[in-house]
Amino acid sequence: MKKILSAVLALSLVFSLAVSAQAHLLGDVDKDGSVNSSDALKVLSYAVGLTKTIDEGRADVNIDGTINSADALIILQIAVGSYQGELEIDDDLITTFKKDNIDPILKSGKYTLSTTIISNGTGVPSTIMVSGNNMSVDMTVDMKLIKTSCRLLVLDGKCYLVIPGLKVYGESNVTPPSSISGTEKAEYVKSEYFENNGKTYIIETYKASDGSIMQYYFLDGVWKTTVKVAADGTSTTQRIDKFEAGVNEANFSLKDYKKVNLDNYLK
Repeated sequence: MKKILSAVLALSLVFSLAVSAQAHLLGDVDKDGSVNSSDALKVLSYAVGLTKTIDEGRADVNIDGTINSADALIILQIAVGSYQGELEIDDDLITTFKKDNIDPILKSGKYTLSTTIISNGTGVPSTIMVSGNNMSVDMTVDMKLIKTSCRLLVLDGKCYLVIPGLKVYGESNVTPPSSISGTEKAEYVKSEYFENNGKTYIIETYKASDGSIMQYYFLDGVWKTTVKVAADGTSTTQRIDKFEAGVNEANFSLKDYKKVNLDNYLK
């Protein structure tokens, strides 16, 4: 259960990453506007340690967290025209949608996200509210005796587990995030098309400072899904159901709640 709660908190922060649509050539490591054997050679040189620095975002073309000969091979395929994927995407649709629909909500500092977070095959429907540096996450969890609605509340840097139906709360041993309304900038990696069930998605891929990979799926300009791949290879999926400005301020108050020890009751 602690892993689920931690995963919910981790993906609650995807909005903190700077998602900006850009047009890039896949594999253009030296940024000269073309993809050729010179780019592949630079990747190979870096992979064997002969070159110490490289644009890792452009070099790790298969997004597996490692820069090696597999990336160089893909770049060579692009160079000779045998690569079947999209090389560059007209992302005006994403830019417009983000500018008009996502950015204003984020900049308000108070927003509500209805989502389902899937980790280790388990889906957790959640309602996430962010108010400045505080966060409220409502979900249903299995406790030792009952299955009940609960609230994971990050308030003034501390994490609490709240049972609204019983009007009780307890301090949680889940580590709260260091920043909720943070301004971390994610490094752009690439854009690509993805076909699924006859629908064409655009995937924007970014790399965060902790080494994790964030992939944002858009369908017809609408943000549908986020997938986070941690540095250790574990992945968590977040389905976006609804995103809107405003919060229920009552969710951020512990007034009239009784403090008890709840962690002992979690499975």
